[in-house]
Amino acid sequence: MKPPFFKITLILCLLFISIKGFACHCTLKGEFTIKEVDNFDYVALVKINNSSPMDTTGGISHERPWFFTAEIQELQVFKGSSVTSLKIIQGKRKFGYFTSCDQGIDTGEEWLIFGNINNDQDQIEVNSCTPTSQFKIAGGRMDWQYDGTLKKIKVLESLLEE
Repeated sequence: MKPPFFKITLILCLLFISIKGFACHCTLKGEFTIKEVDNFDYVALVKINNSSPMDTTGGISHERPWFFTAEIQELQVFKGSSVTSLKIIQGKRKFGYFTSCDQGIDTGEEWLIFGNINNDQDQIEVNSCTPTSQFKIAGGRMDWQYDGTLKKIKVLESLLEE
């Protein structure tokens, strides 16, 4: 019995059509150490006050990935100059774009941020391949089951004591 023409055509089309895709690819590191701070221009514990979507005019690519801007309140700066906003290199579902790299950074939450200066825009950029991690959810409660952020903060506080 011969397979239907439609199935063969569909299989051939799928074999020859390619769609350009982007995926998260980060190198996993072990325990956080004070030495990692050297890799970043900005390290701070911040509260996310507001977020705004990117201007999507011009399209999206590896050179121009999805991002949103977060207005922040700095709670404690461990490294770098004071800032009032961050460029978060990831999507955000509420803005209609999202990626596999999204960390879920949202208004009202507290985050330990590790970022670098984007020299073109003189703005701190944060992406999901940094040790950036959530400290408290909106409302101020901390999930004590995952105390990795608290451990990082204690390591960073030792840097301030020096």
